[in-house]
Amino acid sequence: LLPMVVPILPPEQVGDYGRRIGVEPPATERAHARAAMPHHFAWQFGWDEMVEAVAAAYRALPPEEQARAAVIGNNYGESGAVDLLGPKHGLALRALGVHQSYWLWGPGPAGKDVLIVLGDRPESLRRFCDDVQVVAELHHPLGAVWENGPVLVCRKPRATLQEAWPRLKKWR
Repeated sequence: LLPMVVPILPPEQVGDYGRRIGVEPPATERAHARAAMPHHFAWQFGWDEMVEAVAAAYRALPPEEQARAAVIGNNYGESGAVDLLGPKHGLALRALGVHQSYWLWGPGPAGKDVLIVLGDRPESLRRFCDDVQVVAELHHPLGAVWENGPVLVCRKPRATLQEAWPRLKKWR
């Protein structure tokens, strides 16, 4: 009989242990069944790599574009990771966010037309920007599956963030 208390295990073994003792993720996590880790553990992995990729994308911009740059996370975890870990990676920008309460903080100052975007796909972002580049691919085997994907740089948006903001909110 295996103990019900989670022992101290390497992260790679936590999911297997849970399955062996018959612990199923709660219904709120069933959409994340592809994940190697339960939702509350998965968010502990991959954020440093994500923020470093964002910082590298920002540093690669010419100075005139850096002055017009904004970081946008499509979920509050991405935005929060940039805000929390950005200074550690030399990134002075605070993230904008279109997810849940981050959206309420608004689109930031006018004039931001070079967007570093997390949690989106190039084909989707092309509906908003004329120039979309994939500058990095994120993948952490234990991280949240919805945070594995490209880091995108969007230039030449068809609307300002202030104009588009009401249409960008995501409550799910």
